[in-house]
Amino acid sequence: MHTISALIIFVMGIHMFSNGLALSGISLMQKTDKNMEMAVVENGIQYIRTEIDDGYYPAITVRKGIPVEWTIIVPYSCWMGMIKSSIDVVN
Repeated sequence: MHTISALIIFVMGIHMFSNGLALSGISLMQKTDKNMEMAVVENGIQYIRTEIDDGYYPAITVRKGIPVEWTIIVPYSCWMGMIKSSIDVVN
């Protein structure tokens, strides 16, 4: 029982350490997003719609120098650093 408890505490510690680093912009265990959302450009404006699903934020890509209208279905913030994603600006 002591060994199992120690292992659980160790794994939780690594997870919490990773979350703390994420708040500083460093990500150790970030998922690679194969379903990246790419903005659609219409009339000189980029439109993107993001839906948050089960604690996962999809990465999105937008073009530099073009205004963005971003529709977020639910709040896109996690103040505890538990959910991580990225927004990439490309040429």
